[in-house]
Amino acid sequence: MTQAELAGEERRCDYLYHAMYDFSYGKEIRLYGLSDWLGGRFMVCRDKIRDGKLYVKNPPHTSGIMKLLVNAVDFSVYKT
Repeated sequence: MTQAELAGEERRCDYLYHAMYDFSYGKEIRLYGLSDWLGGRFMVCRDKIRDGKLYVKNPPHTSGIMKLLVNAVDFSVYKT
């Protein structure tokens, strides 16, 4: 997930959060029974953001290279 995709998900999640907790939406949410739907969408969105941030922080193609470099540095420092 790129930074742009992550920003879009964060905006969507922010909208859902405010729709759930803003009193002005309360009547429509209760009238149409949207509380479970909004809660489910928010949890899916939140999980996507969490996974996206982990991916941006630790992309899979660099984690192996970084482990190799760290092991090489540890070996060279602690060899003696």
